[in-house]
Amino acid sequence: MNDKGSGLAEVGLFLLLAFVLPGYIYLGFFILYFPEIYSSAIKSFGFQDNSGLFALLLGVVGGLLLTSICFFIELLLRKIECFDKRLFPDMGIYRLSVIEAKRRGSLHIRQVTGQAIMHFNIALGLLVPIVPLYIIFQKANTPEFYAKLSVGVILIIANFYIARRFYIWGKSGLDKLDKLVKIDS
Repeated sequence: MNDKGSGLAEVGLFLLLAFVLPGYIYLGFFILYFPEIYSSAIKSFGFQDNSGLFALLLGVVGGLLLTSICFFIELLLRKIECFDKRLFPDMGIYRLSVIEAKRRGSLHIRQVTGQAIMHFNIALGLLVPIVPLYIIFQKANTPEFYAKLSVGVILIIANFYIARRFYIWGKSGLDKLDKLVKIDS
């Protein structure tokens, strides 16, 4: 934490972007793709009088669980050179602790790295379980099916593209901050 007391807010921003907000995107797609299962879950868990609380809890818990799986998959993909070097370069987030220890501002870089992870988690979370389950379990011969599927596919592509840009910006920003921190030493 820095002397102004905003260190916790910086970490909170990072965690919100990287893990919690993707949970609400997953929840939104779950409700879009499987509204009857969602309605039945509200009733079976006893939240019919407080569906907002159910959505809040499900978004956070579901987001944390699914993004942990996405993070595991990302770590596996990092073993592939093309993924790690060209598509989504390792930002070296561990360097944030050194930057903060040297009393350098890190709010912007935490926001950039958090957004990189957020967009990657959204894309991968939709790609891996949600959209395939929709394809498997819903009737594929209706215009509504294809419209909903198109929204999912477009968001997967857009979020992977945006994530790539943020990974590049995050790595570049951290590389530059590294040089500033070394100059101060």
